[in-house]
Amino acid sequence: MGLWIRRLLAVILDLVIGLSLALGLVRLAGVRVPATADFLLSLAVVALVPKAVFVLDEGLVHGLGRLRRGPAATWDRAVFGWLYRRRAAVALGTIVTLLLLGAVEIGLRLALPVLPSALANELARAYSIGGDGIYTEDRNLKVMRMRPNYRRPMFFSGYRWTHQTDALGFRNPATLTQADVVLLGDSMIYGHGVEEPQTVASHLRADTGRSVANLGQQGIGIHEEYQFLMRYGRPLKPRWVFLFLLNNDLDDTTVRLSAEDQQRAVDLPDDDPAAAYVTPREPSRRSALRQSVEDWLGKFYVVRARDFVAAALRAGRRRTSLYRPSTKTAALTPNSPAAGIRLQQVAWRAPGEPWAAVHAGEVEPFLSRPELGLALRFQAKLLRRMRLVAARDGFEFAVIYLNADLPFDDVFTERFGAICREEGIRYHDFGAFYQREEAAGRRLFLPRDGHFTDEGARMTARELVRLYPALAEPKARP
Repeated sequence: MGLWIRRLLAVILDLVIGLSLALGLVRLAGVRVPATADFLLSLAVVALVPKAVFVLDEGLVHGLGRLRRGPAATWDRAVFGWLYRRRAAVALGTIVTLLLLGAVEIGLRLALPVLPSALANELARAYSIGGDGIYTEDRNLKVMRMRPNYRRPMFFSGYRWTHQTDALGFRNPATLTQADVVLLGDSMIYGHGVEEPQTVASHLRADTGRSVANLGQQGIGIHEEYQFLMRYGRPLKPRWVFLFLLNNDLDDTTVRLSAEDQQRAVDLPDDDPAAAYVTPREPSRRSALRQSVEDWLGKFYVVRARDFVAAALRAGRRRTSLYRPSTKTAALTPNSPAAGIRLQQVAWRAPGEPWAAVHAGEVEPFLSRPELGLALRFQAKLLRRMRLVAARDGFEFAVIYLNADLPFDDVFTERFGAICREEGIRYHDFGAFYQREEAAGRRLFLPRDGHFTDEGARMTARELVRLYPALAEPKARP
């Protein structure tokens, strides 16, 4: 290696080491800098290895020493000399560490089915942005979208399936330009835990012979469902649009949108259903190089295991599925002993606003989480907008509550149903239907997870056809 090449490499490594250590320590001290401390400190350690192994001692530190103390300065040797004298140990230690990490990586991948559920779900995570995650983010609409034409194996709570999207980024066997039926919903409609032929959409296609567009996506609420209808559902010119709601929809709204965005939607007039109500999210400050490095590192299970441990130490145990204990929590009334929680009223009723959205604050979980009251009013507003879009486009619109016997299901279905009745939207609660089917011995939900089994998806599709027999009628010939 030529002298000038060695000097150039030494200068580059000195810059990386110095800046990474300085910024990392500043970040650890609590000063905000556009990088994570662990990333910068890891970068400094990685840069030390080739500097020590190849004794790159005529770099930036050496040059600064000569400027300050003259040609005989030995700053670089004084600072890094211990590493230079032990470069064989540094090289051997690096190789052993890499081999050990490789063995741990392979072990984690092989042991995935027997690891604790929360850890296994984090290691195999796919519901994420960046790396090999299935999502990208539309910052203008504050919507996570599944990557188009993307395929990868999935693992969650012990269940494996194949994720494959069409050109629009939805889980359909082929990209549709027209669909008789559009399904909107979250992971229950997406088909979490099962293969695509075992989803509600697939069973509905088989039972009716109609084209069915599955616009379901994991972890979304009414905001994303409304955006998907406006941008992807309407161009398909459907005859039916079914929106499937779940117990956690209001939670998803509070996570995705700020209170200001929700209130802005509530205050909008109804004459323009396409009017925007979100403020775009600021662009990421991460450089393309740093993002690429972090995406690459994020694919390794050892890195994800470290992230899991760090997150567990910071935040404690997290819930990772729809599964809940079998004991159902009863909804509280204004007269219930709410352990010091006082009755809170969300707001006075505005003209045209559903009463159900206003009085949400009288029972749990709205008592202890008043932000859900605004999320409910936001949901009422978007349901009204969907009803107006259905009237303009001429499709039939209905809402189905997937009552899976979760805590406060009775409260949520009562609120959602009251909104739909006031808006003139057909509303169906599938709770009693699921109870009958389970009493008959059908296994509708995945154990330890709570999403639909193949049988649960099939029975849901059949109940939909029973409620809407026109779905199974032969198509009119042109």
